[in-house]
Amino acid sequence: MSLEQQIQELNISIRELIEVLQGPNIIKQANNGQVQKVFTMEEAAEYLGVGYSTLSIKKEEWGIPYFENGTRKLFTKDALDEFLHRKEKEVLEEDEYTRYLKKQLRRAK
Repeated sequence: MSLEQQIQELNISIRELIEVLQGPNIIKQANNGQVQKVFTMEEAAEYLGVGYSTLSIKKEEWGIPYFENGTRKLFTKDALDEFLHRKEKEVLEEDEYTRYLKKQLRRAK
C-alpha cells in the first residue's frame, strides 16, 4: 500500500471518529450491556420542553436522576421518559378543581 493510500485511509478514519464524537451521547450500562442515550442538561431541557434554568433548579425537586461527569450533569433517556410518564399520570389522576387550585396558588406566588 502506498503512502498516499495510507494517508487517505487515515483521513477517513479520523472523519469517522469525529462523527462519533460529535454524534449523540451514549453510554453502555454495565449490568446488561444495553446502550442508552444520554442527554446533556441542554438536551434534557429541550426533550422535556422546559428551559435550561428551570431544569437546573427543579431537577432534584422533580426527582429526575442524573449523574455528573466533571461539571456536566447527564440524564439518561429512560430517566427522562420515566419522569414524563410519572407527571402524565399525576395530571390524569387530578380532578379539574385540584388543577384550578394549583394554578391559582402558582399565580399567587
